[in-house]
Amino acid sequence: MERYLLQFKQHVVPALGHDAYKGSHGGKIAIVGGSRLYSGAPHYAAVSAARAGADLVHAFTSTQCAPVLKSYSPDVIVHDAWDESKEITNLSVDTNKMWTTWFGRFDALVVGPGLGESDHGLVFWKELIDAAHDHRNQYPVVYDADALKYFWKRASVRIAPALERKQLKHPTVSGGCKSESEEEEVWKPVFAWNIATPNKMELFRLIQADQRLTEREDAESAKKRCRVVKIDEVDLHCEEFREEVVGQALKRFAPMHFLLKGETDWLFLNHVKDSSRESCEFIALDVGAGAPKRCGGQGDILAGILATFLGWAFTKSWENHLLRPSVHCSDEAYERCRELFISACASACLVTRASVRSAFSEHGRGLQASDVLHHISKTFAKEFDTP
Repeated sequence: MERYLLQFKQHVVPALGHDAYKGSHGGKIAIVGGSRLYSGAPHYAAVSAARAGADLVHAFTSTQCAPVLKSYSPDVIVHDAWDESKEITNLSVDTNKMWTTWFGRFDALVVGPGLGESDHGLVFWKELIDAAHDHRNQYPVVYDADALKYFWKRASVRIAPALERKQLKHPTVSGGCKSESEEEEVWKPVFAWNIATPNKMELFRLIQADQRLTEREDAESAKKRCRVVKIDEVDLHCEEFREEVVGQALKRFAPMHFLLKGETDWLFLNHVKDSSRESCEFIALDVGAGAPKRCGGQGDILAGILATFLGWAFTKSWENHLLRPSVHCSDEAYERCRELFISACASACLVTRASVRSAFSEHGRGLQASDVLHHISKTFAKEFDTP
C-alpha cells in the first residue's frame, strides 16, 4: 500500500503556485444531496472536499435544504436544484441547461449525502446523466449514502446510461485547453472512474438484491450460492466470502467500482471485459486505524475527500495522454489508470482515518463529524505536502 500512497504524493497531488487561479490545480467539485430532513451530510461532504484541497465546491440540493446549507458555510456555493414539495414527475428542472451551465465544468461529483427517503434528488441526477450524453461525462462520480438505494431498488438495470463504456466527446480538464480539431474528437474511456462507497449495512442490502435477482433469473444457480440472511454473516476478512458472495454480487454493477467501508476498507475493482485484468479484484486498503467511536457524517467526509482526490487522478490521466482519443485502449494505459485510481482511493481512506483518529484524541467519546473537519487540512499536509 505504501507505493500507492507514495505515487499519489509524487505524481497526483497538484503543485501549488502563485500563478494559480480558481480550479486550475485543486479542481471543482459538485455535491448532489441534502433534503428537508438531512442538511448536515452534504455540508460534511462539501467542506471535506474543500479541506482536502479542492478550489471550489458547489452543492446542489432541495429548496427546503438550501437556506440551511447556506447558513453553515459561506465557502460552499449552494444551488436550489429541486423542490421536495412538488410531485416527483413535475420537478421542472431544465437538466440540459443545468449541465451546460454547471455540471460540464466540474472535475468530480458526489451523489447521495442526505438525500433521505425522497427520490427527488435521484430523479434529478438521473435526468442530468441522460442530458450528459449530449455534452461530456466520464469524470469521477462517487455514489454514497442514500444514492446507494438506487442500486438495490433498481439492481436489474444500470445505475445510469452514462456508465456504458462508449465513445464520447472528451472532457475539458481544469486549467487545460483544447484545439479546434480536438473539439470534434471522441474518446474511448480506458478505465471506469465511477465508485460507490457502501458501509456494511448497505453492502448487505446489495448482496440481498443480487440474491433476489439471481433467484428470478436462474433458480438452480441460486440454490448453489451461499445465501446471506443476516448482516452478521457479512465478513470481508473471509476470502471465500469475499470472492463467492460479495464479488458475485458486485459484478452485477460493472463497470462500477466499490469502496467497501469497515474495520478495514476494501476496494473492489470491476474491470472492463476488454482489459487484460481479471473480471474483478479485491484490494485491502490497509492504511491504519480510525477511531473506536463511530458517529454520523464520517462516510460523507470520506466521500468529499475521495471526490477531490479522484478528480486529481483523473486530471493526471488526461495530462499523461491516457485518455486521449484512441481507437484501441492499450493494457499499459489501463494499468496506469488503475494505479492512479487505487492511489487516490487509498489516500482518501488514509486522510479520513488519520483525521478521525486525531479528532478522537481531543474529543474522545464526544467525537462528532464537525470535529473531524478541522483536522483534514493538517492531516493532508503531514502526509502529502512536501516540506
